[in-house]
Amino acid sequence: GADWATYTCQPHEYHECADTVFVLGDYDGTHRASGKSFHAPFVHVWRFDGDHAKAFASHTDTALVQRALA
Repeated sequence: GADWATYTCQPHEYHECADTVFVLGDYDGTHRASGKSFHAPFVHVWRFDGDHAKAFASHTDTALVQRALA
């Protein structure tokens, strides 16, 4: 967190299928040292066992984030 002047995760859509929830959204951030910003869409995949999360995965274009670091 200290490397980023700003970093947000903004969900926009939620979709449910059986025990799985898909969340579509965007990451945005500005790297403190480089001053560069990025915008990257994401998909989060949550799998549940009843009321408890049993697995989580995040999918995004990490090259967009990497460009902000240089």
